[in-house]
Amino acid sequence: MVSTLETVLETIIVQLKADAGVIAALPEGLGGLVPVFHARQKVKDVYPRITVMDVAVRGEVSGLNDAYDETYSYEWNTAAVQIDCYSSRDSTERDRVWMAAKNCLLKRLVKRAFRTVGIVFAHEPTSLNVDRLDASPPEYRKMMTYTVFWFSRA
Repeated sequence: MVSTLETVLETIIVQLKADAGVIAALPEGLGGLVPVFHARQKVKDVYPRITVMDVAVRGEVSGLNDAYDETYSYEWNTAAVQIDCYSSRDSTERDRVWMAAKNCLLKRLVKRAFRTVGIVFAHEPTSLNVDRLDASPPEYRKMMTYTVFWFSRA
């Protein structure tokens, strides 16, 4: 299966929205919708929430025709996908949302769903607390960054 960056991000969002642990950690808001969004959507006042965005993308065509099937050439792509978990209540709620998102993306069934669209996660995420306590209301945020590999037609 061949993917695009949009397919990669949409698959991550769909899997997060469908996960029972994520649903339990994020109270339903916005008319029953699970608050998991692409970062380009304007949703500043929804807490807690998860946003997904790409921060760096790189494509590389394979050498010596090793990714050529006599019809198409294929290209390996890598991206840094950032997943932010937000809370306005406290760091405990933020960490509960973060753990639910992390556990969701590490499940075997989710990894299998990713492989069906050509996605392979390279490693466990790096995580960083990026709280803004001087904001009104305070914003507790934990950022996870995954390196994601997928292939596309060159």
